[in-house]
Amino acid sequence: MWRNLRLKTVSPAKNYLAIMLCAVVGAGLAIGFAGLVNRDHFASIPNDRGPTWYRDWGGDTVIEIQDQDLFYHHIGSSIDDLRHADIVMVGSSLVAFGLDPDVIKKEISGRFGLKFYNLSFMGMTGGDFSRLLMQKYSIRPKILIINADDGGGGGSFFSRGLTLNIGGVFSPIPSTEYGRLQGFKEVIRKNLHWRLERMLKEAPGSEVLAGPDRSAHPSVYRDAQTGMYDMTEIPPFNLGDNPPVVIKMPQPRHASADVINYAREYSSGSADRIILTLVPNLYYDEQQAREIAAAIGAELVLSGSVNYSSWDGGGHLDHRGAVAFSHDLADALQRSETFKALIASRR
Repeated sequence: MWRNLRLKTVSPAKNYLAIMLCAVVGAGLAIGFAGLVNRDHFASIPNDRGPTWYRDWGGDTVIEIQDQDLFYHHIGSSIDDLRHADIVMVGSSLVAFGLDPDVIKKEISGRFGLKFYNLSFMGMTGGDFSRLLMQKYSIRPKILIINADDGGGGGSFFSRGLTLNIGGVFSPIPSTEYGRLQGFKEVIRKNLHWRLERMLKEAPGSEVLAGPDRSAHPSVYRDAQTGMYDMTEIPPFNLGDNPPVVIKMPQPRHASADVINYAREYSSGSADRIILTLVPNLYYDEQQAREIAAAIGAELVLSGSVNYSSWDGGGHLDHRGAVAFSHDLADALQRSETFKALIASRR
């Protein structure tokens, strides 16, 4: 749990800091055990949205993520809630940033009584991990919405490989390479580590203990009940003057045979009904999405606009863009034949 924590050597005259550190460790462990109560999983760090929300991403100096362990090893309630979802949406971080939890809750869950689950993952371009989860835990929603992102040539959602990409560094997804017991250990370690980092930063004398290069990454929270993300601790995500997405693709491209073949494999038997969509981004390509939808017999449902604001130059939507996109997508879904068929089947 200390591997990412940088400590600075202190003189004997400052032994009181060592005593303080021991007290902080003990307090951190106590808080961790207290996390068993009214939290989604052991030592979970919730935010103001409620106890089912947990800190998913962040850390000082080194970023760590925990939702891969929670989903893959069935820790907490995420998989149980996913099993009860009527509509599941899969995709990359484009979906994670693009769906506003409050809008979707109001426009889909509140209006129609349908449980919507966001099964997108940050740091993953392809869909192999979400497909693995759905197969492993027999997830078959009434509607599966797939964000048919091309990735700008850097990796379509319909590509193979259990690969994680953090800051341009590619690696295997760790949780798939060890068992459930290790998964529990990793979840405990990450949450206690995050708690201790926070306590150390707030403790008197923390500037002596911390190294000069210590910095905090913004925290991202996720809801076990809906899979939705809370990105509000990322400063540029909340700015009101971010520019709209500018599409870089000079001209539409055709979907490759490999992409279409994998799209057929991915969608086969995965849901009662399939919808394809596109979250606007730098590499938005409607033609490819239409070709894939036609090949797998799915309905393509688009928001009707690409003019949404982005916090990082067009890679991901910001809060204002996510709210607008979520409203437009919800409206488009309600007008789709696939959604109408679902509503009719419930009468």
